[in-house]
Amino acid sequence: MRRFRLRDTLVSPVRGARLFYRAYVACSRTIPARLCPGFVRRLVRGVRRALTKPEAAPPTTDAYVVQRPPAPPAGAPRIVHVIANFMTGGSSRLVIDLIEQLGSHYHQMILTSFIPTPPAYINIDIEECRFPRDTKAFSAYYKKHHVDFVHVHYWGDCDEPWYQKAIDAAHALGVPVIENINTPISPYRSPAVVKYIYVSDYVRRVFGEPGTQHITVYPGSNFRLYTRPTHDTVPEDCVGMVYRLERDKLNEDAIRPFIRIAQLRPRTRILIVGGGSLLQSFQDEVAAAHVEDNFEFTGYVKYEELPDLYRRMSLFIAPVWKESFGQVSPFAMSMMIPVIGYDVGAIGEILKAPELLAPAGDVDRLTQIAIDLLDAPERRRDIGAQQQRRAQDHFSVEAMIAHYGRVYSEMRTKRTGKLA
Repeated sequence: MRRFRLRDTLVSPVRGARLFYRAYVACSRTIPARLCPGFVRRLVRGVRRALTKPEAAPPTTDAYVVQRPPAPPAGAPRIVHVIANFMTGGSSRLVIDLIEQLGSHYHQMILTSFIPTPPAYINIDIEECRFPRDTKAFSAYYKKHHVDFVHVHYWGDCDEPWYQKAIDAAHALGVPVIENINTPISPYRSPAVVKYIYVSDYVRRVFGEPGTQHITVYPGSNFRLYTRPTHDTVPEDCVGMVYRLERDKLNEDAIRPFIRIAQLRPRTRILIVGGGSLLQSFQDEVAAAHVEDNFEFTGYVKYEELPDLYRRMSLFIAPVWKESFGQVSPFAMSMMIPVIGYDVGAIGEILKAPELLAPAGDVDRLTQIAIDLLDAPERRRDIGAQQQRRAQDHFSVEAMIAHYGRVYSEMRTKRTGKLA
């Protein structure tokens, strides 16, 4: 999470203590912690405590307001969702869906190492645990809130040490853990984990093990927002994608199929929804290809604005290099927008239509699939209707919540420790 701390310090006012802390965070990206003198670490901890006091949320925000149901009974199980950051994304959205749909049955809290400013979600019970040196901070939190079980939303990478402390603390206290593996990565294995949940069969086959301890639960989408009235037809000649423009799923080449489509079909509009570190490179490549007039880059948008942006698309393209699941495709499918993409990760599992997939990185083949569908509106409508049925049968929030409800019911019998 150092990159997020660095960003925080760089956008804050310069004062004496903060200037010192900025220098420390910047250096910490290149100097191992073990080489930092002890007195400097102690000084930093003091400065950090002064600089990370909770601040009131701004009076106006684009944050999603969580719709919390009636409170559960006093004796209901208490769950803490442990997630390394609570920015906009699929893992955070899963937590919100569980709170909104199961909040009348379980007390649910969130423990994270990073809450963005302004927050992505409000009206939730959330706390930060930014810089734990050991498991003590997690243990104290679990005891304070009398946690019955921990639901970890794991993606490893540079956040693995943070997750490890959270899970080890639960193990020491005898608190059972559910571990969601939300990206194509091996889970953190621990005796505390009683259920490993993978977001697709693809991820489970590659990184899981046989047996009932390892299961698949597809992320569910709230298709009430992603619908198309019967009188509303899918438009012509607009292809697009909706992603965080980051390297976890996309790379610099992801823009190339869209550029080729614009070159071969100058009348076709290209809609790129999302922001991130790849946005500028995408815009630069479009400019270099002299097809800027075909493209619209929205940058980051509010969650509530996404359905209207989807409604403008004739075709959704998933040009990913890695994909564990990806809710953006079922969103499009629910709106009868055909989805095509590279045959990577779980995309084939989502679509169940090999003819709509190109080999990974094959720009020419993916471009041709798109153009063939743009030239065949009746076939596009048939595919859209088929994919809509598949999305509603397999990837709805109702199906997901029913599955998690069964998992949570099992967990009520797994409690072994006592929190004093």
